[in-house]
Amino acid sequence: MVPHPGSVFTSEPRPGAVEASVTVYVGRRAIAVAMRLELAHGRWRAEVMGVL
Repeated sequence: MVPHPGSVFTSEPRPGAVEASVTVYVGRRAIAVAMRLELAHGRWRAEVMGVL
């Protein structure tokens, strides 16, 4: 089974920071992924990531 993304929601709480949630489908299962990305030295870095 190949995972594929579903709904994606993003917010920008401040410049240089993005919070996102993604629903990932694997077969008939849905998995929620939440993350916070921050821009540092011209690159995006995942500061926090959680799989529910």
